[in-house]
Amino acid sequence: DKVRDTYAAIGSISSFSSYGVDVNGVSHPYIVAPGQAVISSVNSYLSEPSLCAMKEFDASGRMCYWGVSSGTSMASPCVAGIVALWQEANPHLTIEQVKSIMAASADKSKNAVGIRFGNGRIDAYQGILQALSSGVDDIGLATHDIQMVANGDAYAFVSSTDSPIRISAYAMNGVEVASSAGVGIVNLNIGHLGRGVYIVKAMGAKGSHVFKILKK
Repeated sequence: DKVRDTYAAIGSISSFSSYGVDVNGVSHPYIVAPGQAVISSVNSYLSEPSLCAMKEFDASGRMCYWGVSSGTSMASPCVAGIVALWQEANPHLTIEQVKSIMAASADKSKNAVGIRFGNGRIDAYQGILQALSSGVDDIGLATHDIQMVANGDAYAFVSSTDSPIRISAYAMNGVEVASSAGVGIVNLNIGHLGRGVYIVKAMGAKGSHVFKILKK
């Protein structure tokens, strides 16, 4: 709480966050991410790591340090990790597709608009939904010709066109945990999976559709 109260309100733009238009007429930033008062590890090989650390811990004779840092050094790794998550879910994403997902899925609430916010706050969850529903050639391609019918942990995916379907279930870290394929009707059972939220991508003849399911 002391750290939080010392800095700007959570969700607001940092006072030191730069913005503007470059010589090519491109507005910056493109996206914003957490970058102020972020708790992070401190390099233990610094000459005096304890000087910039707020907490330290002795791990079997090796001192580990943590401190509060701000700036691009904190925001950039956050964005890199989120993009890695999206690419784990969809390894075929191109740089331009990642940028499109980033902009389309960003948080654009009332306090996240204006030139200083770019396209808004990066949203890992909404982004992964779009990453899973994105084809190689077309961001956001989706079709409703596939319907999902639930019966406990068993799910049936029905194609209205009686065409081939491939079903893939992903954990929230982007890893595929179950899959099935067939023609017309495809069954998927998640009884062996742990409790939590899963994202299911259904690929049909007309494109893809994403469902969210809850394993209780």
